[in-house]
Amino acid sequence: MPRLAEVAAACLLAAAALPFPLAAQTTPVYPGDPNWIADVLQNASAQITGTQPRSGNGSLQLHTTGDLQDWAYFENTAGNPNTASFGLLTDISQLAFDWFRDPLGVAGGDVPWLAQTPILRLFVRENDPAGAPHFSQLVWERYYTNSAPAPLNQWQSEDLLSQNFWRVTLEGPNGTLRSYTRAGCAGGPLDPAFPLLTLTPVAWTGPNGCYDPTNAFVWGIGVGVGSNWPHEFLGFADNVQLSFTTGTHIGANFELRPSSTVPEPATVGLLFVGLLALGAGRRAAAKRNAASVT
Repeated sequence: MPRLAEVAAACLLAAAALPFPLAAQTTPVYPGDPNWIADVLQNASAQITGTQPRSGNGSLQLHTTGDLQDWAYFENTAGNPNTASFGLLTDISQLAFDWFRDPLGVAGGDVPWLAQTPILRLFVRENDPAGAPHFSQLVWERYYTNSAPAPLNQWQSEDLLSQNFWRVTLEGPNGTLRSYTRAGCAGGPLDPAFPLLTLTPVAWTGPNGCYDPTNAFVWGIGVGVGSNWPHEFLGFADNVQLSFTTGTHIGANFELRPSSTVPEPATVGLLFVGLLALGAGRRAAAKRNAASVT
């Protein structure tokens, strides 16, 4: 019969081989984490709270008031936008996050608004050997893939690799000149007469896209709400995932710091400790039995 310590070790190895859900591939992000910066305008807010916890004790709470200028995002960048990047757009292998929509502000909304959820943005740079780089964002809004009303009061996991993104280019001082990409890669202001071009992230580097696959660098990612949202909105986001075929991975599980300095043991750890304790108990019992015989 194998020793209990050997059994415990085998259990640990077996547990390590099991596939983990997305939440297990993330890193806890606590309030004040320097890698995730809040970008907030007007009366909106983006903060980690315990109001609707996901995969732990917290999530990213996002709120707008109905002011069209409200804007609130948590953003993670690779560094200097002119030079740094996580990887090429064409090399993205995983892009996902979880979201939750509260019923606040739903009443009276039209079809796009009823489908609204927290948004995910990819920050893209194209290098120009003749001058300054060109910046743009690829924006996921659920409506452009699924226009049905968003489920309320329940967490949803969203795999974005095969979903539609629209594009906005950012030129001029501090990217203040915005142009929205239409069919044929033409740009202009938002205009219902000219629908936005929407493609999957990797397809934006393909024959129907507007990026050179060798010169579209993802230098940041953001999740949040706004702008031009006409009603009050309360939502939550968590388990943000961005991976590349090169091995680069960004995974964020928004959490509140534990109240205790002693971490709670994992289930596998408890199993290991329990087996060791059981073994010690059996050895002690054996010694007592031997002593009684003598």
